[in-house]
Amino acid sequence: MKFKYALFYITTVVAINMAFAYIPPVVLFDGTIFTIGSVIAGLVFVARDYAQQEVGHKAVLALMLVAGVLSYLLADPFVALASISAFAISEITDYIVYSKYKGDFNNRVVVSSLVSVPIDTAVFLAIISHLSVLSFAVMCISKLLVVAYFVKFKK
Repeated sequence: MKFKYALFYITTVVAINMAFAYIPPVVLFDGTIFTIGSVIAGLVFVARDYAQQEVGHKAVLALMLVAGVLSYLLADPFVALASISAFAISEITDYIVYSKYKGDFNNRVVVSSLVSVPIDTAVFLAIISHLSVLSFAVMCISKLLVVAYFVKFKK
């Protein structure tokens, strides 16, 4: 399949937004909200880099637009808009780091994720009014664990 990572990226974005919209969150001891979307969100950072490698960095913006429209139609529009806003900001950051960092592919994925994951998480949580130190930490750690797992076992 010629565009498997591009399709994986779109599918991942839509699945994350649907998870945030339709799967009830777990409320942690201090009221922090944690969702399965937080766990699978880590995939999008890896999928984005693979898609960028597959179709080029300019095409990733078009993929993000398609994923955003589908998310808006299939998930909660408020969650989709928060997600699109966060992805847009972290996309720019990821693109700069991924494109400018000189290293092998896996190192570029890890370094760009280390920079873009906290930005994406803070923006998304702030928009949906769930930003707290614990929710930020839990979401960042869960996303980065998914990135680390995927990079380690996807050779």
